[in-house]
Amino acid sequence: MKKLINLIGLCGFSALIYGVYLSFGLGPAFMLGGGLLLLYALIAMAKMQRGRAC
Repeated sequence: MKKLINLIGLCGFSALIYGVYLSFGLGPAFMLGGGLLLLYALIAMAKMQRGRAC
């Protein structure tokens, strides 16, 4: 079940980035994607330090 939720999240993230790419071009899509991945990494790191895995 957790793999399915991760797959759905990945598809949603991909759709978001693709929509930004279609609307604004490649540069803003990379900036948004990188920013969201950085935010996810920071949240995952904070949860791991508290003892809860993502």
